[in-house]
Amino acid sequence: MPVILSVLLAYGMVFAQAVLLDDMMNRERAFGRASRLAAMSYLLVTALVPEWSRLSAPLVANTLAIPVLSLSVAAMNHRKAGMLMFYAGLLAGLAALIHFPAVLLILVPYFAMLTMGPFRPVVWVLALAGFLLPYYYVCCLQYLYFTWDPANVVKPFHVSLPGMAWQGVGIWTWLALLLPLTAGIWHVNRQVFRMLIRTRKCWNLFILGALLALSTPYLYASTGAALWLSMAPSLSAFHANAYVQPRRRWAPELMHCLCLLAVLLAYLYR
Repeated sequence: MPVILSVLLAYGMVFAQAVLLDDMMNRERAFGRASRLAAMSYLLVTALVPEWSRLSAPLVANTLAIPVLSLSVAAMNHRKAGMLMFYAGLLAGLAALIHFPAVLLILVPYFAMLTMGPFRPVVWVLALAGFLLPYYYVCCLQYLYFTWDPANVVKPFHVSLPGMAWQGVGIWTWLALLLPLTAGIWHVNRQVFRMLIRTRKCWNLFILGALLALSTPYLYASTGAALWLSMAPSLSAFHANAYVQPRRRWAPELMHCLCLLAVLLAYLYR
């Protein structure tokens, strides 16, 4: 593939992910008011680590992971919750085919169903059916063309310590990632009892997504920082909350300038 085409595809996916995340946050009123800071935060977070904005299997899978989060939240009290959960499972299955560690995404719809409403067995079965549907078609195609090999479809997990994926990341990048993250978590914790139930569950899903992203490198032997890309939506959501909530505007402006400086340094000194 030509370099210019891969660059355009990668940045197009990053922008699409930013728009999808921003649409989800505004629809669920995660900040209490409409804001475009979720999209801006996502672009900043993915720019802080250059590997997160390069064309790769984790980047493609992440494009499907954000709609899984969105559909899981939207299914709460929806009259067609089964259909939404089927689509969430289908997208999770497609993401797992593209990048196998994304198989953990199937836990997101089930966690949403456990915490957001009564137990409905039909919805649970539909989510599982959607997840298995891509594997069914792949297995059928392999069987018809006499290339059937289960190892090509389902890969075993190998629990091991992750490699040194962050060895080229400077202290400025760590500060730009962790400082707004800490501030965003603090603001969510401070306002959690004043949130709508739906909004609170939305933040719970972002926390679950961060935990799943942290566990992924332990199940997949790789040393690249791109493997941690699945953390980007959760990081961006808390970053955006750190920019929206403070009453004194100098704090978010200072954090934003720090992030911009870290992006410049990350690209100049790699």
